[in-house]
Amino acid sequence: MIACLSEPVPKPDDLLLSDGGFHLVVPVLLLSLLVVAPLAWLTRQRYRRWVMRLMSLDQKAEAPAALREAAAAAPPAAWAPTDGAAGTLAHTLAQGERRVWLATLAAWAVFGGMGLWVAGLGGPVTQGQRLAFAAAAALLALGPLMTQLPDRGARQAHRTGAVAALLALLLLWWMDAQSPSVPATGAAGDDDPTVTEGVLIAASLALGYWAMFDRRLRGQVQPLVVLVSVAALAVLLPYGWLEQHAGSCLARVDQAAEAGRQLPMNLMTVAMMSLGAVAVWLGFRAVAGLVWLIEQRHLSESALGGALCLALLAVTLVYQRAPEEAEALRSAHLLAAPLWLAASFGAQWLALAGLPGRRRGDGPGPRLLVLRVFSADPRKHALLDSVQARWRFVGPVLQIGGPDLVAMNVDPYEASMYLSARMHRLFLPTVVGGAALQAQLDARPCRDGRHRIHEVFCFNTAWRQSVEQLMLDADAIVLDVRGLNAQREGTSYEIGRLAVRGLLPRVVAVGDADTDWPHVDDMLRRHGGDPARLPRIGDARDGSVDDLLDRLIAAASAPGIPHTMREVLPAQ
Repeated sequence: MIACLSEPVPKPDDLLLSDGGFHLVVPVLLLSLLVVAPLAWLTRQRYRRWVMRLMSLDQKAEAPAALREAAAAAPPAAWAPTDGAAGTLAHTLAQGERRVWLATLAAWAVFGGMGLWVAGLGGPVTQGQRLAFAAAAALLALGPLMTQLPDRGARQAHRTGAVAALLALLLLWWMDAQSPSVPATGAAGDDDPTVTEGVLIAASLALGYWAMFDRRLRGQVQPLVVLVSVAALAVLLPYGWLEQHAGSCLARVDQAAEAGRQLPMNLMTVAMMSLGAVAVWLGFRAVAGLVWLIEQRHLSESALGGALCLALLAVTLVYQRAPEEAEALRSAHLLAAPLWLAASFGAQWLALAGLPGRRRGDGPGPRLLVLRVFSADPRKHALLDSVQARWRFVGPVLQIGGPDLVAMNVDPYEASMYLSARMHRLFLPTVVGGAALQAQLDARPCRDGRHRIHEVFCFNTAWRQSVEQLMLDADAIVLDVRGLNAQREGTSYEIGRLAVRGLLPRVVAVGDADTDWPHVDDMLRRHGGDPARLPRIGDARDGSVDDLLDRLIAAASAPGIPHTMREVLPAQ
């Protein structure tokens, strides 16, 4: 037996877990937000450059075996319109949005109600303090839960959540000021740990709150929060446990390192590097778990941000009510946050299961294909974002992946693939048939009724045939030609293929003052299409979302074009 193990460990005040593991978890989670927000911005920039680089590649080697096997598979079922399909789809859309509104309201009410119980974990409180804490919890949860709402509600989440958070902080400040358990002290100095802790918590929550809600960052922030938090805890908690059980041995190593003895220091470095490698692996496994939940349709990426925010809020609020001494902690303090979250999301899932509007069976919904002029202008993304967010209640959304969609559609799956240096696996190197392409696209809805948004990433040698195959498989197509001119060769090619394939009745074109409509008409005539058959919406604004959706639903429900998959011949 190692002799140092029999020696007494250092004083509790010198240990990492001097206040217990519970008091370490919350600061680590909040610190992860400070790290993740700037890291997500850097990741976003590098992600865009990496996607552009892969899109410019040409396939030279043979297609992967997985693609060849998928090409031989039977094609999945396609959606077929019936009599009155347009009215049915419009009803399904309205019912699905109402279902999510009511289920989210149930989760919010339970979260606020559970705050009445959590308020008493810190000791005796008055009825007014209990109500103030529950109201603060409900206000803090308002913004995160609004991100799960359909388009109109989600767009107000940032603004409403910020105002609600300020009101919640005022209520918590009043509650603390009324608490008789806080002894009067002198003026807090710069080194006061309570001031430092308060500033850290406020800065972390504010930065994390902004990053979680920001439309351009949250796709990267969410998996990074999970990755960094799990990795940090996987390093610190084992190290804290070792301190408590082998603190004398670790002290000997530190003393030897300070004395200039290289062997112990090298052993310590190797041990910490090994622990760090395991921690990073565990972080990626946690992200993979999120991906699995999304792939299995238990959780949509629309609900993920709200779930993570609520988890951080629950842990932080319980931490705020927990006693500072580790000895005073009870099992209720340790179980409060999991029970709080389980009750809130349990109410939401029960509401989702019981309310009408959930699609039964595994039948597919109508597919919407989004064709657009690549643009980095966020104002042009707003309309497409609204359309795809609402169409998801009736069917999946398809689009060719590109660097412009990094602000709209980067989900935890794509972000985790990029972070693990496997983004190239999402790219089609060469053209594949309809069965192979559709086999990669899940047409079934998630638990909350939303279908997936599928970005099809392609090498330069595959995008033309792939987008044509998506055209043939789509039931409705929105053609965003805002800012289109003759120099936009990609969108011009797509317009030509729509005309050649006779798909104009499925299309609704969206333009603005910068759209070169004569060029659009010329491309249609050049490829045998009739410009008069292309439905158009000019000078598109947010108010035209309903009109655009109505036209797309009508196009998907039209019986004039067979809704069966046709194959695109490989390029010669």
